[in-house]
Amino acid sequence: LKAVVEQYPDAKKTIVISRFYKKLKEIETAADKNTQIVLDATDEKIKRLMLASDAAISASGQTLSELAVLGIPGVAFYVADNQLRNWKSWTAKGFIAAGARVDEIMDGLKQLEPAAIRQRNSRRLQKTISSNGTFKIVDALIKKAAEQKQKRKRAGNKLGIRRIKN
Repeated sequence: LKAVVEQYPDAKKTIVISRFYKKLKEIETAADKNTQIVLDATDEKIKRLMLASDAAISASGQTLSELAVLGIPGVAFYVADNQLRNWKSWTAKGFIAAGARVDEIMDGLKQLEPAAIRQRNSRRLQKTISSNGTFKIVDALIKKAAEQKQKRKRAGNKLGIRRIKN
């Protein structure tokens, strides 16, 4: 945060973290008058904050998928081995790749300064994930189950087996 505050003193910054974050005091100390610290935000609050953002900085967990659905461009970094695959995938689709070092994250933010770049990346990200993807998956599973049921029913009839209703 300290580097972001120094580089972008006039930018409105929102930090969303847990009150149990071990370095909370450091974050509070680095914050300036344009920094809002949000502790333990609800999912609705996080969504509103994301929608109000021009860009985001995020580790490469589930948050990147949420940002992509909303079309929020940003800088992605990874801090654990289990995030590497997600990081590679999302940085290929529109998030700016950065390592976990401060200078790499700041270089990523520099790349996002032009509004045209943020707009382009926003459009790319929104095309990668469907906001109603869960419904499509459920519909596909229901359709597949119905097809399998029909297939079993037809196979049973071919063998001369009749179903007896109770």
